[in-house]
Amino acid sequence: ACMIDPMVSRLLLFATKSTEKGQMIAIATIQEIAMANSIPVPTKPALDMGLRMGEASGCITSVPLLRSACATISSLATLNDVMGLEMGK
Repeated sequence: ACMIDPMVSRLLLFATKSTEKGQMIAIATIQEIAMANSIPVPTKPALDMGLRMGEASGCITSVPLLRSACATISSLATLNDVMGLEMGK
């Protein structure tokens, strides 16, 4: 898809690293396409769990982890909340 339209690379997020060599070749190709077109380069996969491509186990494992991270961030108290401070009043 990135070879057809390099702008596609702006939408990619590599969630899990595979043990398959082909995935790293594909990621490197996508990164090269992005660089050649002055598009922000997608970074390396967020998680490395030693899984193989095609199993969908990376997705199944990472979704609860991402949900937990989102819940933690959205429910995190601020120092003002904890200390009962009223700023700007």
